[in-house]
Amino acid sequence: MAAEIITMARDPQVPLKVRGYPGDMTGFRKWVAVAAADWDPEIKDEFLRECLVFDHQHLTTAATASLQGKYTKWQPY
Repeated sequence: MAAEIITMARDPQVPLKVRGYPGDMTGFRKWVAVAAADWDPEIKDEFLRECLVFDHQHLTTAATASLQGKYTKWQPY
């Protein structure tokens, strides 16, 4: 299941389809990055490292914490 969620988060069309994130390329990624803290590192780590290249503080904070197996408080905007 986690792999499928990450595949969706990588899809550039998702921000156009998910209500609440119109045109925000990091919106769905933020949710996944926060949720991924306790997911299998083999599934999540590459995705989380990809998130670090976005110039968005909440996304990079969530990805950094999740890479360490820690959750962050959800801060969508």
